[in-house]
Amino acid sequence: MATTALSVTVEESSPVTRTLKIELPADRVSAAHGSVVSEFRRHARVPGFRPGKAPIKVVENNYKDDIERTLLERLIRDSIQEAMTKVDGPVLNVRDVQPEAVQKTEPFRYSAIVEIPPKIELKNYKKLKLLRPARTAAAKDVDEVLDNLRVRNADYAAAAAGEGAETGDRLTLTYGAYDDGVLVPDGQVNDHQAELGAGALHPKFEEKLLGATAGQNLEFKIAFGDQDAPSDALKNKTIEFKVDVVAMQKRRLPELDDAFAALVLPESTLESLRQRIENDLNASYTREGRDAVESQAIQQLLADHDFSVPEGTVSRRRESLAQETAARLMRQGYPKKAVQDLLPMILGDSGPRAERDVKVSFLLDAIAKQEKIEVSDADVEAELTTMAAAEGQAPAPIIARAKAEGFFENIRGDLQNRKALTFIVEQANIKDVSPDDYKAHLEKSTKNQAK
Repeated sequence: MATTALSVTVEESSPVTRTLKIELPADRVSAAHGSVVSEFRRHARVPGFRPGKAPIKVVENNYKDDIERTLLERLIRDSIQEAMTKVDGPVLNVRDVQPEAVQKTEPFRYSAIVEIPPKIELKNYKKLKLLRPARTAAAKDVDEVLDNLRVRNADYAAAAAGEGAETGDRLTLTYGAYDDGVLVPDGQVNDHQAELGAGALHPKFEEKLLGATAGQNLEFKIAFGDQDAPSDALKNKTIEFKVDVVAMQKRRLPELDDAFAALVLPESTLESLRQRIENDLNASYTREGRDAVESQAIQQLLADHDFSVPEGTVSRRRESLAQETAARLMRQGYPKKAVQDLLPMILGDSGPRAERDVKVSFLLDAIAKQEKIEVSDADVEAELTTMAAAEGQAPAPIIARAKAEGFFENIRGDLQNRKALTFIVEQANIKDVSPDDYKAHLEKSTKNQAK
């Protein structure tokens, strides 16, 4: 015999939530109860009875709490999807399910809050006015990269007699720090190794070492102020240092020639290496410009559209960001226990970005729908193929798993949003400016927002 339909009342509790009040008729409750009891009876172990042969009343008495809990879960599970069809539009999340007590011969009532996408009235997303920092790699930019490459490929050798210390050289130092002739606490340091220019030494101390030679004994005084003292104990004091330059290794930079170029990039000449660096720099500058206009576009969209977002969606994004941060910290060598202890703080810090990310996603989704921007299955499979190649895996299993586990559609959504953002930028009025002018614009905007 067919069971009676459930009753659902939908109330608007906020722009992005609806409260469902659901009532299942007694015949559905009774049928579900009978099914649950039968399942328990088949597996119940009751003294004096073989499995599946205990009387129903005995099973009900022995497993009363378990039967009631299972019945409650099943009634909600089997009805919530049907109840959500009464909501106008898609349901993103179900939360705060509040059931009443369940009686096997009475109607069962419960309430649930469901989250829905925000309704966004789109405006001002075409013809945005954006600034793009634009530059082209100059010879000095290429030279700077080459200089850095030489430093990274430098050799070190013991200093010859009389060679003075320069930035980049490695010194072994033994020294004492004295205040009015008395050694300051922790002021004696033995065989300390430091590289000049690396930032490990106090600037005033390092300045006194430039030009020193191996084996030289130095004595000098440094006046520390209130702001530049290395410790509170040395504030506003003049400290005398007695320094023994125990040893020195000179940095030897490689010659800038074809042999060096081949060391950096096999089978290249100095000319081809310079060209490769120039191309890479220009590609980097192009990405910087693209990122800048996209960032401005998103900022303007957020400023022009004020709407609420579902709490559950923000919470899931916050958890995702926190897990990404935790994984990055562990890859950097942080102990797993330490990262787990930091998770509550990481979650809290992720809140503002999570809400912003969710708002941007809803905005771009609305614009994509407005402009009929679509992403085909082939587009998603191409993206998954690229991801698989980056991980050194075959694409077919990755694509199959994406479809089976549901993140195929997540990737479709990400690609759609990317297309929507590209559309917005293509429609914008973009003015190229120098990097310095763009930086000044950002600083001015930040000050205006702070007012």
